[in-house]
Amino acid sequence: MQPYEVSLKEFLRRTLDQSAGLKAFSTFRGGGLSTLTYRDVIDLSLLVAEKLATFSLSPDDKVAVLLDSCPEY
Repeated sequence: MQPYEVSLKEFLRRTLDQSAGLKAFSTFRGGGLSTLTYRDVIDLSLLVAEKLATFSLSPDDKVAVLLDSCPEY
């Protein structure tokens, strides 16, 4: 695949197809190791996107994200 032969959306879809089961992140939570695969990350991202889509947001609107402090971000 040469650069710019496909859209970003298509590139991400192909990459996910190849690596869906691979480990994306690991962290210690609740006394044990918690691991997310790339599929898990995509699925969680889609859940957030679907929830945001239920609000009447415009492209220029700002959205605040409040999360616990942890090494992942």
